[in-house]
Amino acid sequence: MKNVIATSALLILVAGAASAAGNDSRQRADFNPAPVTPAQTVQVEAGAIYKSNKELNRAGVSADESVQVTVIPSSGLVDKRDGDN
Repeated sequence: MKNVIATSALLILVAGAASAAGNDSRQRADFNPAPVTPAQTVQVEAGAIYKSNKELNRAGVSADESVQVTVIPSSGLVDKRDGDN
């Protein structure tokens, strides 16, 4: 009787371990990432970027001064990294 119980327990443990090894529910789903496009650099007035006098002072520019910024294209998709997936 002890052998039957020990054998059953061993089979249950092996089956559980095999099931756990093959089922990774924390793995991210595959998705098609947005195509990579080159960044574009443009000139804009600092007042359009820096909204307050504090930001303008920290950047060391005046509101009507021209600054160079990089436009980064967006796919519109947001990756929520909440860790619950």
